[in-house]
Amino acid sequence: MNTRGATILQRLPGGGMVSRIAPLLPASAMKTFEMRQPLATHFREIPCEQAQCSHQAGGWITGFSDIDLPHKWDAAQTYGAIATRRGLRFTVTRVDNTVTFVFAAGQRCLEGHRVSVDRMPLYIARGGDWRGNPRHTGRVHTSAEFWREDWLETQGCFERLQQRG
Repeated sequence: MNTRGATILQRLPGGGMVSRIAPLLPASAMKTFEMRQPLATHFREIPCEQAQCSHQAGGWITGFSDIDLPHKWDAAQTYGAIATRRGLRFTVTRVDNTVTFVFAAGQRCLEGHRVSVDRMPLYIARGGDWRGNPRHTGRVHTSAEFWREDWLETQGCFERLQQRG
C-alpha cells in the first residue's frame, strides 16, 4: 500500500502523463460518481456558417516551428495531408525552421463545430476509481435527484466510518 501523500505518475492512452495522489484504499472500496455528455448522443455537428466561424469568414494561418525535429516535421506533413484530403485550398511556405499554412476565406475549417442537443446528462455511479471497477458494479441513474441521493448516502457512510476512527 502506498504511503499518505505519495504520488503516482500514470501514462494515459494518448501518450500523455498524469500525476495522481496515491490512494490509501483498494479500488474495490471506492465508488465513482460522474456526469457525462457523450459527443455522439448529446451534441450534433453544425456547419461553419451556423457557428459564425471566424476561420471560414476570414481564412486562417497555421504554423509549425522547429521543423528540423522529426516529430514536428511529421506533424506538419500530417496537417497538410488532412487539409488536402478535405479538399481545402491553401498555400505552404517554409522560411528557415518554420512551415506556414495559409487557408483562404470561404471554406470550412478543420475544427468542426458542435452544439448541445439539450439532452440531460448521464448520471453514473460505478464501483472503483481510475484504477478500474473490480466488482463490475454500477448504474445510470434516471435523474439528478437519485444520483445526488446515492452520492449523499455514500458520503454518509464515509463520515460514519471516519467518526468511528
